[in-house]
Amino acid sequence: LVIMLLLALWPAPCPARVAPVIPEPLQSWTDWVLYDHEERRYCIPRFTDADTLQCDWPSALTLTVTAAEGHFSQQWLLQHERWLQLPGNIENWPQEVKVDDSPALVISRNDVPQIKVGKGKHTVTGRFAWTRIPEFIPVPGHTGIVQAEVNGKTLAFPNLDGEGRLWLQAVAKEEEKIENRLTVQSFRLLDDQIPFKETVHLLLDVAGSAREIVLGPVLAMDSVAPVSLNSLLPARLEPDGLLRIQVRPGQWDLTFIVRHSGPVTARQFTRPPDGFWPEEEIWSFS
Repeated sequence: LVIMLLLALWPAPCPARVAPVIPEPLQSWTDWVLYDHEERRYCIPRFTDADTLQCDWPSALTLTVTAAEGHFSQQWLLQHERWLQLPGNIENWPQEVKVDDSPALVISRNDVPQIKVGKGKHTVTGRFAWTRIPEFIPVPGHTGIVQAEVNGKTLAFPNLDGEGRLWLQAVAKEEEKIENRLTVQSFRLLDDQIPFKETVHLLLDVAGSAREIVLGPVLAMDSVAPVSLNSLLPARLEPDGLLRIQVRPGQWDLTFIVRHSGPVTARQFTRPPDGFWPEEEIWSFS
């Protein structure tokens, strides 16, 4: 009886993963059923969520940054062929990317640089070219360890936030003087409906430190009313028609829509006296 009890309490060995039994009439449909779900056969599910799969395992990301360029290197272990995110973004696109010393094709997927890599252990390398050190560099979201060096100075505690951004400019500011520059391009759509609407699309090219700027007045509050404002940067329209934006280095889109409160018989361009607005706009009429 004691022996039987010990056998019952003894932990059973973990069984090897075996392929499911598929009836003969259904075997010809196997590839069709598994199409676009191949990762479920090879990747490891999360312990608390079977629908979340872990298919790739990144090692430490090594990043060396200077005022003119940057270099990165990272090892990956892949359970299945898949797309891998690279450090960088649209503004700072990775160049000369290689997988195990072989050139790789970098594709923009959801505005993120990615490469397709096969199963196994691989080393991914690449470089950046810029005229000054960017404020931050996006890195693959589940990278746990970052070894960064900026202008020969090792970052003992790299500032990697919850959005996967590695902040560099705080270190670079200690060693270089940054010139604050802003270039604005304006595109305006005049929409002849009732009420008359205008859509203003701004392209902002920002250099230097993060700061707050004021544009405008961009609308005459006595004759128009704001309808919407869409911006990735924190922005708001003031009661006096000024547009206040908290900018940071990079290229940004901002769009706002206004409607006129009465009939419009003529429309003339008047440049706002903010010092940033372009000398001319590109207009379209609908």
